[in-house]
Amino acid sequence: MTKFFGVSVLVSETTKESAGENTFLFRQLPSVVGKGKEKPVLIYELIDDYSKLNEYSEYLQLWDEALASYNNKEFEQSKSLFKACALLRENDLVADYYIRMCDECIEDINNFSTTIKLENK
Repeated sequence: MTKFFGVSVLVSETTKESAGENTFLFRQLPSVVGKGKEKPVLIYELIDDYSKLNEYSEYLQLWDEALASYNNKEFEQSKSLFKACALLRENDLVADYYIRMCDECIEDINNFSTTIKLENK
């Protein structure tokens, strides 16, 4: 999954919660249904140690706003916010994914999904 999302470390919601508050910085990614699985799992990217909050705070706040807009089906606003995220972080494949999804949802709301079904491990 790390290759699919273009990130170094992914963790489940359970692992994120086990890490405790103020230890690491995470960003929420789409829920995924792994190959051969049925139940979606909420996953997070491990961004960095919490001590680097000042370095990432603008990006993480923007990311949370973009994700909330997407989940509220505000696709034009969400697309704009994800584009801003992509400018702040080079090669952000997840932001690129959401930008494509916003375009697809603008064309047809039936394309809306908060879950990715992975066909490969």
